[in-house]
Amino acid sequence: MKHFRRILAALMALTFAGLCACSGASPAATTAPGQSTETNGADKPAYNFTVDAPYGEMPVYAFDHEPTVAEMRAAAVALMRYALTVQWYTPEAFSVSTTVSQTKFDKDTRYAGIPYTGPNTSLYAFLEFLDPASGRLLTEELNPNGGKLGQNFQSRLGSSCSGTAGWAIASVCNSVHGKFQAYYMVAQNGWLPLGDYTYDLTTPSFGTTDSKESTDKILERYGREKMYQCYALLQPGDILVWQNTEKLGHTMMATENAVVVKNADGTINGDESYVIIQDQRSGGFDQTDEDSGNVYHGQGRIDCKYTFSELFEKKKEGYIPMTTAEFQGQKPYDTPAVSLTGDAVSKSADLKNAVVTSNYPMATLSLYAQNKDGGEKDRLSIHLFTRDEIDRGVATAYDLSSLASSLSHNSKLISGSTRITVEVRLANGQVFTPVDFFYSE
Repeated sequence: MKHFRRILAALMALTFAGLCACSGASPAATTAPGQSTETNGADKPAYNFTVDAPYGEMPVYAFDHEPTVAEMRAAAVALMRYALTVQWYTPEAFSVSTTVSQTKFDKDTRYAGIPYTGPNTSLYAFLEFLDPASGRLLTEELNPNGGKLGQNFQSRLGSSCSGTAGWAIASVCNSVHGKFQAYYMVAQNGWLPLGDYTYDLTTPSFGTTDSKESTDKILERYGREKMYQCYALLQPGDILVWQNTEKLGHTMMATENAVVVKNADGTINGDESYVIIQDQRSGGFDQTDEDSGNVYHGQGRIDCKYTFSELFEKKKEGYIPMTTAEFQGQKPYDTPAVSLTGDAVSKSADLKNAVVTSNYPMATLSLYAQNKDGGEKDRLSIHLFTRDEIDRGVATAYDLSSLASSLSHNSKLISGSTRITVEVRLANGQVFTPVDFFYSE
């Protein structure tokens, strides 16, 4: 696509200062960025708030040629980096609680990255609720019926460490499936061990009651030198997974080839050898933009250095390296495609028997209405796909029957004069339109 190379080059050049404090999360940002105020009729301040880098338009990570393995790896790294660096602010303060964190989002505070919240939706689900010109969170669209914004946000938007990495890799590797969580990143779901080690492949996840192994046990069994040899194989887009028996875990993505330093006897020096990673962490990190000086509160880390010794250290987080068949040259790139199964759709009733299928996870599915003479499209509904729907196959085969009833009860639609479309956005940002017809009663 025409935007791919430009976006990819820009994202790979992004750096943030102070992101490599790998010991833990910083407290939430409290300093509000620069604001301009005016006095209105009620003598109340009116904020004119714009982030440094509003996204402008949806990024697309699609190829107009058969990509090389290096290009696929770079695309996955760039997409995750975009998810970690997109800037935004909220005009309404809210809080979100998860099983591992409680995060407060302050009004008119600069943030960077998809929030560590919610059901592991994609970057594109999040961008659907940002104003592209200003980066403002569209709270009125996210929470149209009022109520507590935090609860609505948590049920619809947000991601986690493994979800952010998983969606990015799934933009170019359709061999991966299952829930995008650390304890589901196993061979049955397309995540392959990187290097000469194995683990129990008969259970669905690490850390569950029926699992025979945790990543700590794998490291203990193989020892430092063997695992260092596996870390040495890390390339951009490969992941590092930690999972313990308490069902806690973390996922990080390598952004560069591992740097390997050897001792005089030929063994790998774990303190000098390292890999550069990016990841999302609960709580986030304060960051300062080097160009503008503005303070941000990021939801992850960019270009953070981990030595092999740190990756192996079982007292903290012990990681195993994983990859995909596409990244190993074992499976060719599969060109994204979306199709409609069932009868042809010529009226809303036909949607009851229609299913949209895709060979990559769908990120969003939107139903639009438009006057037959053109003009602005009115989005009637949107579905945001989650990690659970990827696991259940809904994100690659979505039943459109629910759309039929929403159309039949819409009094704004004019028979023969309203054009109805369904647009699908894939994990790489491409948009397909599998449904396009003029509404009829």
